[in-house]
Amino acid sequence: MKRILAPISIALAFPAFSLTPVAAQMVPRNYDKGPVTLVMSYVVKPGQLNAFMQDFAATRLRFIQVGEKEGRITGYSIQQPLDARPGEPNLAVVIIFKNLTAYDQPTGDREKDLAGIYGSLDAS
Repeated sequence: MKRILAPISIALAFPAFSLTPVAAQMVPRNYDKGPVTLVMSYVVKPGQLNAFMQDFAATRLRFIQVGEKEGRITGYSIQQPLDARPGEPNLAVVIIFKNLTAYDQPTGDREKDLAGIYGSLDAS
């Protein structure tokens, strides 16, 4: 009889324990709301820096300028390491956004920017 009651009591007690409310733990935020920095690294082959900068000015720089006009981007810079090792990125583009909401642009706004820069979505 004891062998039968033990499994039955465990089976009945398990749902009772699983239905007890769980208190959420309050965890302090370990960051401050503010600017978001995006760092994009590139490997530019020797002698191709001018070609990269021309392509950058024709494409990405336009998006950065639109973002600055809208107030989403507070600044940008292009940086080169002093002593780049072989196989590692030798150019970095740093873009500073006003906040995380400014970085996370909705798809509709992105398509509007693409159409404004390239003329149409198909051309982009």
